Amino acid sequence: MILTGVKAWIDKVRHRSWVLKLGISLILIGFLIRNLNWADLTEVFKSIRWEWCFAGYVAMWGLFALHSLRWKRLLHANGAQVPYRYTLKCYMIGYFFGHFLPTIIGGDFVRAYSMSKYGVGKTRSMTIVLIGRLIGTVAILVLAAICLSLSGTLMKIFNISRGNVVFFSVLLIGAMILGYGLMSSSAWIEKLGKRITVIGKAVETLRAYRNQHGVILEAFLISLVMQLFVFLRYFLVAKAFGFDLSFATVSVMTMLVVTLTMLPITVNGIGIRENGFVYFLGLVGVLPENAFLFSIVNYSLMVLMAVTGAVIYLVGFNQGSRDLAKAAIVEEDKKQCEVVTVG
Repeated sequence: MILTGVKAWIDKVRHRSWVLKLGISLILIGFLIRNLNWADLTEVFKSIRWEWCFAGYVAMWGLFALHSLRWKRLLHANGAQVPYRYTLKCYMIGYFFGHFLPTIIGGDFVRAYSMSKYGVGKTRSMTIVLIGRLIGTVAILVLAAICLSLSGTLMKIFNISRGNVVFFSVLLIGAMILGYGLMSSSAWIEKLGKRITVIGKAVETLRAYRNQHGVILEAFLISLVMQLFVFLRYFLVAKAFGFDLSFATVSVMTMLVVTLTMLPITVNGIGIRENGFVYFLGLVGVLPENAFLFSIVNYSLMVLMAVTGAVIYLVGFNQGSRDLAKAAIVEEDKKQCEVVTVG
């Protein structure tokens, strides 16, 4: 009875949270479009070169293929023999769950949970997913620093020097590497892991990579190419709109906006994304109407990929695999109930 009541309360809070986020998204979008010229929007839409947008869509497939390859290599290095085709399916399905459903679990948890089909525990699998995220973060920082250094226009706009860019990038990357080392070797973490099973399994998974420098380097190189595909997609869509901007400039603008959309105050970053592109692209002379539609087209490509994930979930997965994805949501609900009950 207590758990049932707690679950009902959590569902109510989650629903209200999602409604609040939706409200903020609508307010931000409404504030933006109120100041746009609809006649200009129509003209801009008519002038879009859709062949460049299709090229951007193809670039997204390249990104997903590489992401799945990196995931498979990290799983293999940890002793998990998972077919590439299955990792690609799980990534696509996780992208759908993380993109559409009003839930706090995110696509990463669904992807990690789906690996249990091949005997990979939830904690171990989630740790591997997070390792991939960490490596990807380092890669995007490296590329962003390079692109910022190559864009003289942005260096002037933000009034920063190349020396400052390099210094802060090295500092942040060094902090991440140090944090990884501490997490996998510190005595206090080891003691904590003996008391808390989840932490112990996570540390054990981390240690499996300590002497596999080749795997980490391979994952980092794949991540670099992955991030290039992310930037390439936005650059190709920029070409569709006829923006006279360099690849480096579009890449930095993209990273800034994507970072802002990580703020958990709107539904999938809607509202923040559009206002972000209007502001940052406006710094380099792009009109608001062009920047707004640029954001809409890019988000539409993301939705198209998420729909593809939904199709794979419904058609390309057997019932057992679909049950694993559903179980991820149920498992997360149970954990929330336990946390609230203990608290």
